[in-house]
Amino acid sequence: MAKHQGYAKVIGESEKAMKHLAKINGVKDVGFLVSRAFSIHFNLSQVKDWKFSLDALREPLRSKAENILNAAYSRGLKPDGGWLFYISREPSGSIEDNSTLLRKKTDEEMLSIAKEEMKGEVNVMEKEFILFVKELRKKLDAPLYEIEEDLIGKWMVFVKREVYGSFFSTVIKQLEKERLAYEAKVDTSLTGEELPLIVYIESSLDFKKILKVKDLIAKVMEEFQVKKGIYFKPDLFTSKGIYRGGK
Repeated sequence: MAKHQGYAKVIGESEKAMKHLAKINGVKDVGFLVSRAFSIHFNLSQVKDWKFSLDALREPLRSKAENILNAAYSRGLKPDGGWLFYISREPSGSIEDNSTLLRKKTDEEMLSIAKEEMKGEVNVMEKEFILFVKELRKKLDAPLYEIEEDLIGKWMVFVKREVYGSFFSTVIKQLEKERLAYEAKVDTSLTGEELPLIVYIESSLDFKKILKVKDLIAKVMEEFQVKKGIYFKPDLFTSKGIYRGGK
């Protein structure tokens, strides 16, 4: 796990993994090196204009494989870990205003803002929201990329398998049309009668965008006659294993 600091962070074992990395390298602290590695990864992830070049393959397989992969990439699609991800090519918004808001407002004031902005259309669970804000405050003095990761939120809805692909495609097209696209993913295992569609939002504190994306998904649900609940939560809760009730 010492070699996979990203995974260690996701499962809540970052401190343990860094201690082991320091031990096997005979140093006292690797925090700076790990932070620098994440920063380099973040910066490289911002590079959007690149193509697949499969030099190890021979023609005609090489050209066919390159065409398929580059076409998928140009549409923002990539497979990873049993999921098909959509990643918008449009630049994401800045989260600096979120950091300023967190520094100026108390937990209770943040909760009040959330309830007011959501206009009763989304049920804001008070205990969970306060817990989220407290987790964010821990990263206010950390590198910008760390709080950016923790701010990400997601809408999730379960869709019947027979309309899964079409539903996903329609949601993406509508998100792009309304300039709301960021990231989304679908399960490629296709096991089960109903499968999850997850639509990500850059910031769980961008309440206006949360509502806009919800309304867009709801319209597509109506079109496909999907009569299920739709749920939102910070992605941070998934990585830390926090569920309803703050446990």
